Amino acid sequence: MLEGTTRALRALGEPVPARLTAPYPTPQRVGIMLSTRERATVTDVDRHSPAERAGVQVGDRIVRFGGQPIVSWADVQWVLYTASDAEPIRIDLDRAGRPVEATLVLPSGWRTR
Repeated sequence: MLEGTTRALRALGEPVPARLTAPYPTPQRVGIMLSTRERATVTDVDRHSPAERAGVQVGDRIVRFGGQPIVSWADVQWVLYTASDAEPIRIDLDRAGRPVEATLVLPSGWRTR
């Protein structure tokens, strides 16, 4: 469906929104690497990334991301896909059994970097 929409917009000479050219961005797009073994657990945070600026740390478990309960990597992708570039994303974390709140600010053009 995305490919058809993209082709139709291009045929009409219309601009194709970044959301359609970079669908379902992975958590790495904002600097977060998640464990494949432990549910929603951060294994790495890229230096100078939106995630690092938000205060996300290795070992944090993402409980909610943008209000969405997080069970898998795909949940984070969904929130990023539906995110507005202008709105910060609230992240509820479990840091060693302690609740921590962070705010992820997405820089302009984050979807295509």
